[in-house]
Amino acid sequence: MKTNQLSTTGAGFVLHEVRQNRTFKSDNKMTTILFVEQMLRAMNGQRNLRIYGGPNGKLEKGTSFTQEMAPIMADLFGDVGEVMPDHAARALAIQGFFLDAEIEGVSTGSTWDGVKDFMSFFLGVGRNPQVLEKTVMTIGYGGSDKSPGIRLVSYIIPTLQVLRKLKAFGIPLPRLRILFAQTAAVRINGYEQELVFGQTERNIKLLQLFILRFFPEIQDRVFFDCDNNNEDAWSVVRDLESSMSGVTVMQDGHGLKEVFEALKDLPKKNMMGQYAAVHALLFGDIFLKQGGISPWTSSLSIGHEEYVGISIGGPTERWFNAARSFASENVPKGAFRSSRVLRLITVIGQKPVYYPVAGEVLFGQRDSLTRLGEANQWLNLEKGDPARAADYRVIRETLGVGEYLKWVMEVV
Repeated sequence: MKTNQLSTTGAGFVLHEVRQNRTFKSDNKMTTILFVEQMLRAMNGQRNLRIYGGPNGKLEKGTSFTQEMAPIMADLFGDVGEVMPDHAARALAIQGFFLDAEIEGVSTGSTWDGVKDFMSFFLGVGRNPQVLEKTVMTIGYGGSDKSPGIRLVSYIIPTLQVLRKLKAFGIPLPRLRILFAQTAAVRINGYEQELVFGQTERNIKLLQLFILRFFPEIQDRVFFDCDNNNEDAWSVVRDLESSMSGVTVMQDGHGLKEVFEALKDLPKKNMMGQYAAVHALLFGDIFLKQGGISPWTSSLSIGHEEYVGISIGGPTERWFNAARSFASENVPKGAFRSSRVLRLITVIGQKPVYYPVAGEVLFGQRDSLTRLGEANQWLNLEKGDPARAADYRVIRETLGVGEYLKWVMEVV
């Protein structure tokens, strides 16, 4: 039987999560160096968390969080011998929930600041969990004019699981923003607007029904958002694209040319500069000076000084994150830099989940109901591209094949 226990005892804080077989403890003698070492140990546990970027980092394969990094990281916080407050272990526990969202890496800029922000964020949450209520987690879907495969939901499942765990332990919940970049798809990829906007509407409806069915207890913390045709925003995008194009080496030997070359599979790769620049506004790395982020997207209205954002994207996003880091370090005219954005990389979505795979069972196809046996093969990893294996695995392990296909039958 699964049991969870969250308790405070005296000066210490203990989390027991039997299913994960994970225990965190702290007492009054935890120093900064010990705190960082424990945080690194948690990151190095099952996933071998990677750093993408940094002064010595790599964009392609990343750098491992290692115990050797502990003194460097601790130094960012101050005296390595400083005694940490009692909430340090609570920070480690909550961080563990977030890492359970299939996270495999953290993107930083040209310095270690992104890693420092990652650690200090969870330390701040440990001190005051109410911080989470003002935190916005963003997962981005691109615009498409085609019906998606049945793995569409996989991209949001791990984050929904995080919200479920936080709620179960009585911890305040962040908001989950599910973003569709439909206008960018039309303007940059040259797709037909009516087809893309129509498919976006259908995809949002599918995800709403999915959350209502499988995660009803947290639906009030989820909202959907779309970009729009605000010309002030597109002016900032063009200025940012221009400034990036003049950079020979943006990060660790990777100039923008090399970054965009890594995105060969994406359509209109000659437009990658503009596509990368768009990400900085969509995910809140920079804000428009007039009216915050709200003129650019339809739902999120918040001041840049208040914004604490966490973006969660698939492996390809590490390349776009490099451009986002550049934008936050070289803010174009007409924009502000956000106070803090954490850029996390998940193993889900190695290939975009909103693009159909050849032979995959699709939502919205009449023959889907007659192909459930084939869908079962995909979900059990007996068929299909290994690059999508994680997408199907998270559906199978979280929902169960039978329950998920039953729902698919209801919404087709």
